[in-house]
Amino acid sequence: MKRFILLMACVALLLPLGACQTKQDSVQANPSSRVQKKQQSEMKQVLEECTTRIAVQMLKSPAFTRSQERPQVLIGKITNTTGDDTLDIHIFERSMNNVLAKSKEIKLLSHDSPVFDYITHVAIHYEGNQNTASQNSQKYGKDYIVRVQLLNYYGVLIGQWSAKTSAF
Repeated sequence: MKRFILLMACVALLLPLGACQTKQDSVQANPSSRVQKKQQSEMKQVLEECTTRIAVQMLKSPAFTRSQERPQVLIGKITNTTGDDTLDIHIFERSMNNVLAKSKEIKLLSHDSPVFDYITHVAIHYEGNQNTASQNSQKYGKDYIVRVQLLNYYGVLIGQWSAKTSAF
């Protein structure tokens, strides 16, 4: 009988704990992370536009316009000398690939192709001061210079293009 009373007392004590529901607070997104995502999206768009401008300029090169056959072009290594680890250099590669692949002037090759007519080298770096004031707002950003070199199979420089962009 004592065991039964002890067992009932334990159940009586534990019952409210099991029936008790805890209120869960809804987790709201950090406002600063939304701002960061928006800034990254804007930066991606600006950098894509910059790379597209360079690719279009490159396609107007005599190396491509005067060629009898469609030259085979390989997108080479992209070098980031900015020291900015948050900079997604694959933006440049994808954007360059998109423009060049759609063009009828060249044949774009994959990275592992051993034979090519031309190879590109892309370098991204800062120009001057890393922080420059935006003309439209009080935000601060970074002036990037994107340089693309076009080399033939033997490493001889055929053309060089660059574009400056401010990413905020």
